[in-house]
Amino acid sequence: MTRRVVGGQSKPHAIIDGPCPKIFSQGGFTLTEIWATEGAAPDLKDEHDFTAQFDRVRMDLQPGQTRFRIVEFPPTDSPGVMHKTPTIDYLVVLDGEIDLIFHDGSEAHLKQGDCVVQIGGMHAWHNRSGRTTRIAAVAVGGIGGEHTLR
Repeated sequence: MTRRVVGGQSKPHAIIDGPCPKIFSQGGFTLTEIWATEGAAPDLKDEHDFTAQFDRVRMDLQPGQTRFRIVEFPPTDSPGVMHKTPTIDYLVVLDGEIDLIFHDGSEAHLKQGDCVVQIGGMHAWHNRSGRTTRIAAVAVGGIGGEHTLR
């Protein structure tokens, strides 16, 4: 269980300190929603937690919307779905190893501490390591992209 501590302007202490309210799992793949913003520019006085009302994972973010997530990839024999999103994604491998596969078939093997910036390009993930890989991810909705699955 991922602990989430949220500080803000309205209180001199943590606004939230506890487990994340929204976790999506399927076939060993797990995505934990940590925090989200909805406007084109985050309002720092709006300390509302949007994640509790999420009913599904959204990848098609509108410009300026953000998502902070912890993603767990189980080991698999085949790569995940090739996809792209209308977002710029900032990722850090927290634990384990995973391969990032690009549209042309080239790959980047990532280990703990490695960082990725994915700028709306077609890609897939393949965890060949034999154990679960955890990644911290921040997605920011942009312009000039699209949501595509292949």
